[in-house]
Amino acid sequence: MSTEQGTSELEELVFAEDGRRVSFTLDETVYPLDAIHGAAYIFLDKAFIFLTRPGDQQVEVRLKPKGEASPAVLEALAGEFANALLDQVVRFRVAESTGRIREYYISRAFFTTPAQSSIDALLAELDAEERTEYLSSIGVTTSGLERLIASAYRLLGLITFLTVGPTEARAWTVPDGATAPEAAGTIHTDFERGFIKAEVIAYDDYVTGGGEAGAREAGRLRIEGREYLVADGDVIHFRHNV
Repeated sequence: MSTEQGTSELEELVFAEDGRRVSFTLDETVYPLDAIHGAAYIFLDKAFIFLTRPGDQQVEVRLKPKGEASPAVLEALAGEFANALLDQVVRFRVAESTGRIREYYISRAFFTTPAQSSIDALLAELDAEERTEYLSSIGVTTSGLERLIASAYRLLGLITFLTVGPTEARAWTVPDGATAPEAAGTIHTDFERGFIKAEVIAYDDYVTGGGEAGAREAGRLRIEGREYLVADGDVIHFRHNV
């Protein structure tokens, strides 16, 4: 397949088809992964999309039409995807050069159409075998809404830490780079003013230990001072003198 690419270093896009789907094998050094993802999200309302890695720095994109899969439909789908991918590459490079790639990627990936705002809608249309293959190919383990929230947090430079008590667990939002006293202040300003120390357990250690007691027994509880930068998912108990 030949395409008008508008830039000399992009290689010619060639696709294969097996009567049910079309596939492209792309060199990630030429077609950045963010650009591939951007093009894939655009096509969520037109086709089932599977991404795999057949080799180092290679990404295979397979598209199965939502409906008839005649040769003409497959060829048209391949052409549309090729054009979308080239458009994404150009936009990626422009955005990268101006420091705006994250804003562009999030807006295109999640807000272009309703189908793109949720992987759940796509998964509901797949049979069990295709659903398993799709989840495995893209590494998705959470809902579209959860990924949207996480992406928005990254875009805004926010993280979440947790506090856990006998009857309640709660998540708190702070800017990435917040110190332990600043995080304590989101709970109550007195906690920041009278900050003494923070007892910190990383989220994975908390889950692995089955809670605070298990993490403490495993030696995963740390005592941190005023200069500690809170990490996303930290489970924290603040000590204060107010």
